[in-house]
Amino acid sequence: MNHNLYLDMKRQIVLFLSLALIFVSCQNNDQLQNKIDSSLLKVKNKFAKDTRITIHSVSAKIENNSIILFGETEHKDSKKEIINSLKYLNLKIYDSIKFLPKIENINSIGIIRISVANVRSNPEESAELSTQVLMGMPIVIRKISDDWFYVQTNEKYLGWLSDDSFVQLSPLALERWNKQKKFFITSLFEIIREEPNEKSFPISDVVAGSIVAIKNYFGKWVFVELPDGRTGYLPINSGKLFDEWKLNTIANASSIESVAKSLIGMPYLWGGTSIKGMDCSGFTKTVYMLNGIQLSRDANQQALEGNEIKTDTNFSQLRKGDLLFFGRKANKDKPEKIIHVGIYLDSGNVIHASGLVKINNLSPQADNYSERLRKTFICAKRILPEKLNILEVRKN
Repeated sequence: MNHNLYLDMKRQIVLFLSLALIFVSCQNNDQLQNKIDSSLLKVKNKFAKDTRITIHSVSAKIENNSIILFGETEHKDSKKEIINSLKYLNLKIYDSIKFLPKIENINSIGIIRISVANVRSNPEESAELSTQVLMGMPIVIRKISDDWFYVQTNEKYLGWLSDDSFVQLSPLALERWNKQKKFFITSLFEIIREEPNEKSFPISDVVAGSIVAIKNYFGKWVFVELPDGRTGYLPINSGKLFDEWKLNTIANASSIESVAKSLIGMPYLWGGTSIKGMDCSGFTKTVYMLNGIQLSRDANQQALEGNEIKTDTNFSQLRKGDLLFFGRKANKDKPEKIIHVGIYLDSGNVIHASGLVKINNLSPQADNYSERLRKTFICAKRILPEKLNILEVRKN
């Protein structure tokens, strides 16, 4: 055999075997990674089914025949379970998971200082709007990135707030704020002014649901203090003493309808939960909040609350104030997916935010009939019980 030909064949065989080994190694690594990812998913589903309200983002990579774990979680037990679930692979495990505990330190509490604070999905102004928080509402700081704070709202929703939208209170300042009498804004929109007259310059705007502290009364005006210490005057008929509002607010079908209809024509805003703009679940959340009931943030979260109502084709079992949920019905290929929510009124009418807050009907005979709503209807939930504590919701 020609010597050069022999060397060529030998090189080709070596190259083939090397490629085969690399291919087998890659296959083994892919299979191993799949096993690791499956274990991580099982732990996530156990401790953090909903990462909108629970901090848990853990990943793993294979390196030098070892497993490197990284990410963050607020559950100590989840870290232990992840490690235990991977021991059967007989590989060295490097744990770089950051533990973010539920913060008890009072210095990590903030109060929203502007009428409507935008909570975003990432720490930048161009990021998606996730939700909004109103003036006077508390937030818990979970971590910091430059001028942005990862916070948890009063309905446990997680997201990023810019540093100028809230004030971080010292223990003494928080104690002082908590002791002050509060004024709950019931007007849809109002201006806090420098002096008690309508021509005075503004200090800040406020919207329905905002909370400020009361300092004193001046005839038709109330002297108030904002969470950051600014002071000014509000018309006395723009709100109520918070304690009186809590005591006297009784959610019922008529009050739900009244508040919902007062928002007709308000613009749709993805992520919005205020009168400055609201998405579908932001609308239902706002209506119920102004009636003293705290709903979860998103439509598919709200669908887990209340008591399910069986419906027929005429929707005759529904009552005013029921929540109606819409989306993709389950089929053999895909699970059910709820993407929209509205409030039932009467005679087939549903008030909801879609483009703007409006009323559509589920009956084909109605002038304001919505074929889309009827075809995508999934279920109805009754939130209003006989008696309900303020800012609470009964769950199944």
